[in-house]
Amino acid sequence: MRTVLILLLLAAAHLVLADKLDVSDGRLFDPDAYTRLIRVAALAEHGDWFHAHIDRVNPPDGLTQHWTRPMDAALLGTARAVEAMAGVSFDRALGLAAIVLPPLLSVAVIAILLVGLGGVVAPAVLLALGAVFVFQPGLISAFVAGRSDHNALLMLWTAGLFVAVVRLLVRPGGLGLAALGGLLAVGALWTGVETLVPVVGVLAAAGLVWIVRPPAVAGAADLAAKMIVLTAVASVAGLAALWFERGAGAWTVGFEVDRYSQFHAAIFPALFGLWAVIGGLEALRAPMVRGRVGRFAVGAALAAAAAGAVLLAFPQILAGDWIPMDPFYRATRFEMIAEYRPVIMADRINDLGLAWVLQRAVSALGVPLVGALWLAWVIWRDRDRPVLALWLVSALTALTMVAVFGAVGGLQGHDAPYLQLALLAPYADGLCALRDGLGRRLSGLALALVRGPVTVLALVWPVLPMQLYQALVPPAARVEVRTIHDDCRITGAAAEISARGPIDGRRPVIMAHVDHGPELLYRTRAAVMSIPNHRYQSGYRATFDVMTATEPEAARRVLAERGVDYLIVCPGRLAAHGYAAGGGGAFRDRLLAEPSPPWLTPLPVAGVTPDTVAPAEPGQAEPRSGPRDALLFRVDAKVRPTP
Repeated sequence: MRTVLILLLLAAAHLVLADKLDVSDGRLFDPDAYTRLIRVAALAEHGDWFHAHIDRVNPPDGLTQHWTRPMDAALLGTARAVEAMAGVSFDRALGLAAIVLPPLLSVAVIAILLVGLGGVVAPAVLLALGAVFVFQPGLISAFVAGRSDHNALLMLWTAGLFVAVVRLLVRPGGLGLAALGGLLAVGALWTGVETLVPVVGVLAAAGLVWIVRPPAVAGAADLAAKMIVLTAVASVAGLAALWFERGAGAWTVGFEVDRYSQFHAAIFPALFGLWAVIGGLEALRAPMVRGRVGRFAVGAALAAAAAGAVLLAFPQILAGDWIPMDPFYRATRFEMIAEYRPVIMADRINDLGLAWVLQRAVSALGVPLVGALWLAWVIWRDRDRPVLALWLVSALTALTMVAVFGAVGGLQGHDAPYLQLALLAPYADGLCALRDGLGRRLSGLALALVRGPVTVLALVWPVLPMQLYQALVPPAARVEVRTIHDDCRITGAAAEISARGPIDGRRPVIMAHVDHGPELLYRTRAAVMSIPNHRYQSGYRATFDVMTATEPEAARRVLAERGVDYLIVCPGRLAAHGYAAGGGGAFRDRLLAEPSPPWLTPLPVAGVTPDTVAPAEPGQAEPRSGPRDALLFRVDAKVRPTP
């Protein structure tokens, strides 16, 4: 318990010292955080679990969101608890839930790792593992206060499955834990399909242990029975999750790569079939499974058969471009999002600079790389100890991710935390070995002077590249890691729109930078042209055409066609970069530099000063006063089409 408390204090200190997000004014982490709360608020209001359509997006079409319900349910439950305990309104409770739930889930993940791996590795390794976890940029960023998307819950499910499989391999019996493992695997995949590769990697590790069957791994003898239970529970739970997610529509959508579908639910029955055959061969004591070579041949053949069955059922997998994404949106926005770019952005060295590309890669892959190198050694060193099960699960999970992600376009930013999670334990073991080695070679004052700083450096060095980058690279040459909230503030404009209320008895329509759409939906009752999303939205193209129009009349025509009431223009550099394709003389630039045309009326926004709405120059150092304030314009009713 003392270890847990120490690590929780470390986690809290890291969040405070890193100043990840100022949530004092209700600001959330990013657009996805606001989009998630919009879904939860709608669920609380209408109670229709299966209704995933957001009417206020991209009017009049709306948007069917590809996210699933588990994180919605977690936020809704947390909000109801806050509402009851604090006596605040539901809206206020939901905002508080978005702030407190991710850090609480980090506590749960640390507890799962410490308790679940207790007895598998030494207490010193456990403490080191938790401390390294705290200083992993990718891991800790998933649990930042105000990041109410599903990343924190995904890490919880994945960590739980990882630990469950390790314990199944270490100890004989444990059919109850196997059933829990099946539920954890389904929870991960249902919450977010991006966990497919790490989930399959963890489960494949069990297959590797069955093939190798190391004498020191006590649970390997009855592994087939445990995996039959795990995959059987996952098969049933996976189908149940599909029905809970989609209702009657569960059986009409076979394949959607970015939303839980029949394809994802079918993976577990395929694995169940594989393990059922293995279990039968084990029960019959078939000669082919008595040696490692035979087990390898049987395992490879069954794995190929399972994969082939899934491919036959869902041939769309081989089509390649799975997400129905608008090509224009992909080219002008999606391919620029750092989270969906390879961790090693070699193709952007000329644009971003070698220093930025290197620090990003080191922050994401430094600990996994060191952990992988140490893992190669400890697998051999610990081949006669039960901890070998942990090393094999770590190794195969990491190899699966690297192989799959490498084959489909490279390890991306949002994949790196799962690789960090898989290789935390070997890195922590290596850190403890380093400390022990220093203790054997040094003594007295030399030991005191060396071991402490080396240990601290081994813990915190993943966060140092960014600090060194900020310290050594001149501001004019520095690539700023920014969010739309750092760039431009729209709270004043949103408050003004809300205060004005409906227009002619209907909700107003707002056009703004794509990243501001979710916050505007959250802070107002208005409709917006588009929000960040993988799927096609005509409102995104309409907004781009307005902001980049070289003639005011072209912008006016689009505004009229889309029935826009309010236009919000962000003077920050991030918004300028987003609409750079328009070139010189773009309509957005004109509105910031010249009087607006007569059909646009500037509206006053409380708290906005001339300094905060002045456009930021591309080479200008960031003002210490904070982000810019957005300009708000009322579109003259005369340009609106007659109903």
